[in-house]
Amino acid sequence: VEAYFSRPDRGLEAVAMLEAAVRETSLRPSLWKQLATLLGIVGRPADAQRAARRASDLEEAARGRRGPVGRALAAAVYHFGGKPRGIVHEVWATRRPAEAGRGGYLEEVLGNLTPEMTQAVRNTFASVREYAQAKWPHLTRDFRDYAYSYKVTKDDEPSGGVSAGLPTALAFLSVVLDRPVPQDVASTGALVADAHDVLVVREIGEAEHKVRGACNRNLRMLLLPEGNRVGLQGSALVPGPVRDELVRFVPDFDAAARLVFGEDVFVD
Repeated sequence: VEAYFSRPDRGLEAVAMLEAAVRETSLRPSLWKQLATLLGIVGRPADAQRAARRASDLEEAARGRRGPVGRALAAAVYHFGGKPRGIVHEVWATRRPAEAGRGGYLEEVLGNLTPEMTQAVRNTFASVREYAQAKWPHLTRDFRDYAYSYKVTKDDEPSGGVSAGLPTALAFLSVVLDRPVPQDVASTGALVADAHDVLVVREIGEAEHKVRGACNRNLRMLLLPEGNRVGLQGSALVPGPVRDELVRFVPDFDAAARLVFGEDVFVD
């Protein structure tokens, strides 16, 4: 490969093509890596070093965007002046070592939550506990060595309803598997346990406002229940191209986990 691109007619043409590509897509570290290699081959070491540093910086930034463990973005709606507005806020799940034999439970639920949502969070925790132990028995042997907690960050008005079930479940699973949740992905959906290893995502209300909130936040992806597909397709509030680019519809928690944590989540 080095011998092929050492010829000026080939190497300089490839460099020009890659330089044009990084001008169009300047945030892809793979392109900068390729450019750094080619610049080294054609005898431009200083430029090669600069391109390599740019690739390294972009990779570091991407790792930061993948987000911390246990923090998930929830798409929600608040009402201001009688009108609904989409909003995206965080839910946090954490755990701490517990005394021997005294862990495995949800210790506290923090934030401005209605009693209904507080109970829903506790139900979601119990469902995710059984689900994770069924799907990843080798990774959940220490589940009862920890005490868990949960917090909703939006404290200005009470959070209620069951649509935070999906992001809550993703936050708990993130902690259990020690996998970060991407911070450019939000979700909403009611979570229902059909069995200990089957969690279904049910339809929620005001989906179009949640899509608009996620779009205004410049997120990469919004997970919505499959049951909201038909209603959203007929919505005048969400243009079709925005819906198709941003929204992914999920029928169950398996599908959501694959989209958030990667296709290999059930293999590791």
